[in-house]
Parts: sequence; structure tokens; C-alpha cells
Amino acid sequence: MLCFAIVGSAGEVARADHAECGAAYVAAQKLMREGKLRAARTQLIQCAKDCLPEVERDCTTWLTEVGSSMPTIVVIALDAQGKELADVQVQVDGEQRADSLDGRALEIDPGRRKLKVTRAATVHELDLTILQGEKNRRVEIDFPEVNPRLVQAEPGARHGADSQRSPASGLPKGAWIAGSVSLTSLLGAAYFWLAAENLRQDLLDRGCAPGCPEADRESIRDRRLIGDVLLGVSVVSAGVFGYLWLGDSGPAASPTRDGAWAGWRGRF
Repeated sequence: MLCFAIVGSAGEVARADHAECGAAYVAAQKLMREGKLRAARTQLIQCAKDCLPEVERDCTTWLTEVGSSMPTIVVIALDAQGKELADVQVQVDGEQRADSLDGRALEIDPGRRKLKVTRAATVHELDLTILQGEKNRRVEIDFPEVNPRLVQAEPGARHGADSQRSPASGLPKGAWIAGSVSLTSLLGAAYFWLAAENLRQDLLDRGCAPGCPEADRESIRDRRLIGDVLLGVSVVSAGVFGYLWLGDSGPAASPTRDGAWAGWRGRF
């Protein structure tokens, strides 16, 4: 009687093991179809041993295929001097994957993934598209500043200081561009006005007024017109510079009333 009890218990254990193998076998196939390779590998390891021979054979084959298809990334964090940092934490889709960086690759499922890289109070978030079978993809992150901030970025880009602001004074780049255009246009306007005035004075010295050649008179008008246009560009650019510098959130005011241009005229 005791012998039958022992045999019966062993049979129940074997059936339970076979049931677990079958469940892992089915779950692994479903996870592989969904692209969840890391979870699929866990199930394949379970059904690749101590199961029916045909189940073990399939699971062993799939386990090799999953290993070949599993993407990996290498996260590299750099300080302002370009030196590699180790005190950085990495999360993938909200799961903590690394408490520090040591140069080793991280296995990651293929598809769209959200990477969160943290150092102290500075956080970088990246949306990555991971290709199946992609190995040792480098993901470089810059940590040039101490101030806390959250940076949204695109895959493959290195992230540093705010590219929209001047490192010298904190002004937006747009303000610097507008200011440069304003100054350059003003200098150009002065040049053409002076050229027109010099030509006018030359005609006066020649004593041909008011019957000076039409070509000379047209040249004076053209130079003055170019000067007026450049002055208008200078005024508008100065207005844009002031708007960006002051950070005015309201509608930008016209640099001159009704958009008028300043200039000067003369007749011959």
C-alpha cells in the first residue's frame, strides 16, 4: 500500500511539472510574438529543461533565437568637460535598469521605448525606437549644468546646454540675431545715405543743378531708397530684439507709428 502511495505521489509531481512546462511553452510563444523578448526568455529557460524532449528542443532553439534578436544599448553620460560619469541611474519604460553606469550593455525589448536618465536632480527623457537585433547602440547624454531641469530629446542626439539661449548673457539666440541684423542694416543705411549725399554734393560742385543728368539724379534716388529700406529693416529688427529681450508676452508693438520709415529727401 505504501509503495502505491509513493508511486502515485511521483506521478502527480510529474504531471505538475509537465503542466508548468506546457504553460511556459505557450507563454513564451505569445511573448515572442508581442516582442517582449526579455519576458519570453524567462519562460524559455523554464521549458528548456526537465520537460518533454520535444518541448525542450523547441524551447532551446527559441532561446538561441531570442538571444540573437535581443537589442542592447550602451548608455554613456558625459559632464561639461566630456568626461564619462558613473553616478547615473537609468530607467526603461518606468523600470529601474541601472543604479550606475559601468560601460556594460543593457538588454532592451524592441519597439518604442522611453528612456529616463537621472543624475542628482537633473533628468533626461528620451523616446527611442529600438530595432530588433540591434546590438550595443550608443546613447550619449550630456550633463553640463548643475541646475535641475527636465530635458525632452530625440533619439541619437546628444543633449547639452539650452541651445535657444546665448551662453554669454542668457539672451535668446533670436534676440542676438535680431540685434545683429538691426545694427548691420543701420550701418548699411548710413553708407547709402552718405553715398547719395556725396553724389549730390558732387553735382552741386559741378554747377549742373537743376539740370543735372537724369542718370546721376536717378542714382541719388536709388541710394536713398536703399538707405530707407535698410533703415526700416533696422527699426523692425530692433523692435524684435527689444521684444525678445524684455520677454514681453503681449503682442509686439510696431517700431514706428503705422510702420512708417524715417528718411530724408532733397530735390535737384
